[in-house]
Amino acid sequence: MFLGCTDNRLTPASIFQAPIGSIITQNNIGNQYSKRDTSTDAAITYAIEDLGVQHIIVLGHYGCNGVARAITGSKERNSISKWIEPVVNFYKRERRREVVKFRDSRKPRRGLPNGITATPDTSDPGFRAFVEENVKKTVKALREDSILARAYQGSAKMAAKNTPYEVYVHGFVFDESTGQVVDLKVSFGPPGKPIPPVPFTAIATAKNFHMQKHLPNFFKGKTLPKKSS
Repeated sequence: MFLGCTDNRLTPASIFQAPIGSIITQNNIGNQYSKRDTSTDAAITYAIEDLGVQHIIVLGHYGCNGVARAITGSKERNSISKWIEPVVNFYKRERRREVVKFRDSRKPRRGLPNGITATPDTSDPGFRAFVEENVKKTVKALREDSILARAYQGSAKMAAKNTPYEVYVHGFVFDESTGQVVDLKVSFGPPGKPIPPVPFTAIATAKNFHMQKHLPNFFKGKTLPKKSS
């Protein structure tokens, strides 16, 4: 499963060359997770309990417009500003060095009484760093507040074999300009079990499973009925 961002122009299936039917996605502005967001929380729970997913990837992307809007701010109060408010608040308190330097450079000063309000360049190191931290924040929220938090915290005092789920959560960022995917190394899984390699092996397995069993004729095309003369 991929928890991604609404404005990422490429789908996870195209980014990872995954076969049709092998992945599910849930997107929102800024790839956020909150247990108060019924839609995302239900999608995560459904993927785990009903579909049996083993890997959940939080997929951010450099140049994210949702993160950019949180940085530039907006005086208009609407559903968008309400949705990205957690990202706005996170931006104000994030202490990563690149983000602090970036934030300070945009503050009001002589000649710029309002500071810098323009959308940051996609290549700006501070902007890129904050995109990464926002992904890490979502992974942390899944660790602390999702169905996995309840299961893993309850099983932490027990043997790993008693863990009700074997689901691993990863934080990735996609670079639309280069096609590269960055693993932020914040993965977590069941207590007492090692984190497996990032799930490209799982995607390959899914490809074989779906292509051979469920979609053997999908790419063979359809025979159109002949038109009557």
